[in-house]
Amino acid sequence: METQETIHISDLHFDHKLWMNELRFFEMQLIVFEEKLEEIVTSNSESAVLAKVEAFQNRIIRQKEVIDEIKHKLRLREKDLDKMKNSNSVKKGDLLFTEYESEKDEMNTFIRLYQEMRDDFKAFVAEI
Repeated sequence: METQETIHISDLHFDHKLWMNELRFFEMQLIVFEEKLEEIVTSNSESAVLAKVEAFQNRIIRQKEVIDEIKHKLRLREKDLDKMKNSNSVKKGDLLFTEYESEKDEMNTFIRLYQEMRDDFKAFVAEI
């Protein structure tokens, strides 16, 4: 007999809290990156450097937008979970389970892309 995978509602809440904390941390790092870009602009007027600064500014703006989008989705999902307090778990195939898997994939993709941007940023700062 095949057992169906389940996720407890409390585990979903935990993951959402963890992701929200990670997103807040990334937001704080982006502020530090912006401050560093401002410092670079005031001390360097080379057109190639300024072009890279502008590219990073655009990437940072996009990262902030994605963070806001993910946080909004997580807040909405938390409202749904609060309505399901009496449920202990959801089964694979249920809409909530599918949405959770989608959220997890989206968060993992965001983290990977964020880390790539952060590594590119560090390399840029090291080369100037």
